[in-house]
Amino acid sequence: MSSYNDRSERNNRVTLAWIILGLQILGLILLLLFGRDRLQALVGDQQEAAPTAQPTSAPEPTAVAEEPAEVVDTAATADAEAAAATAAAQAAEPTAEPAVEEPPPDESAAVPGSVSDAVGRTWFWTGSADAEGNETAVDNPQNYVLVFWPDGTYNIKADCNVGSGRHSSDDEGGIELSGGPMTLAACPAGSRDGEFLETLSSARSIAFNESGDMVLGLEDGSTAIFANAGEAEVDEVAEAGDQPGAADAGLTGRTFQWPGFTDASGAEVTVDNPENYTITLLPDGTFTVVADCNLGGGSYIYGDDGSLQLGPIRTTRAQCPEGSQSDTFLAFLEGASSAAVAADGTVTVTTADGSSATFIGGGPVAESDLETVAAEDDNLVGTVWQWTAFSEPGGA
Repeated sequence: MSSYNDRSERNNRVTLAWIILGLQILGLILLLLFGRDRLQALVGDQQEAAPTAQPTSAPEPTAVAEEPAEVVDTAATADAEAAAATAAAQAAEPTAEPAVEEPPPDESAAVPGSVSDAVGRTWFWTGSADAEGNETAVDNPQNYVLVFWPDGTYNIKADCNVGSGRHSSDDEGGIELSGGPMTLAACPAGSRDGEFLETLSSARSIAFNESGDMVLGLEDGSTAIFANAGEAEVDEVAEAGDQPGAADAGLTGRTFQWPGFTDASGAEVTVDNPENYTITLLPDGTFTVVADCNLGGGSYIYGDDGSLQLGPIRTTRAQCPEGSQSDTFLAFLEGASSAAVAADGTVTVTTADGSSATFIGGGPVAESDLETVAAEDDNLVGTVWQWTAFSEPGGA
């Protein structure tokens, strides 16, 4: 009977310890939720209502019998206190904020730049967007080309026409393109050459997006997008000077087309598309050249004795289609040594190795403000010449 009473007493004390533990945990939770003052009032009420252990009529246990009870009570109290501390720590631990997924980068967002960031690259006009964001794509971007050169000049191809001018920019992304000489050929129906020229004339800012595209901001709030189509030669060209002798001889202001040539051995080659191989000499000592899919230019010197030196020529570096005569044409021009104008307007250019090429006159060239290209046809001034053929001395 004494053993039963001892176990009952220990059970009562353990039960009381767990009740106290529960109240402590509840108090901690209420402290976090309601504050210290309200918790003290609540705990006080619960303590008044807690049952008090009544002594039994059992005889007083011996020291040997009480020792296990004390061990049990101490272990239970330690476990309860550890559990309370863990619960309190978990309750006080802040709830982790849900991870916020970062939106993907906007590749259309453009960062202001300067013309120096675009020098030495070939830029194809791929499309435009108005101020409301409505986009229009260009079906044949390779027909609308813009190239910036380190000396402050640029060359353009506007479908069937070519031209040049000067560029300037500031450190805040501002840009201005001033017009220069421009051929005046009538491009096919559906051409967007006029829109392209107007776009360039109204450009006011330059930027680059994460795709590497160049974005020109226009005066009316619209934008024009240019794709990077590859590198261009950026070697310095010889300084240009006025060439009145060339103008007097009828070499300037017209585009010359190249329909074929005869090499130094006498072999004759016919070019199927002479309009793709042109050179335009200007009175200021500069020239523009189209070599199939490439665009470029340089400076020249013409002597009173008919001597002619072209280049060095800087051009874009596009890979033209198979069968292109781009490299042959450029090599011939850089080897030129003299030029003569016949009565019918054809021009024969001879190279240092004795080869020659006969060019025919194309359309006129005029100074332009890019928006309005006025045709001027005063004798040979303003005409585009295409290379048609060349022959060596004694050759066909």
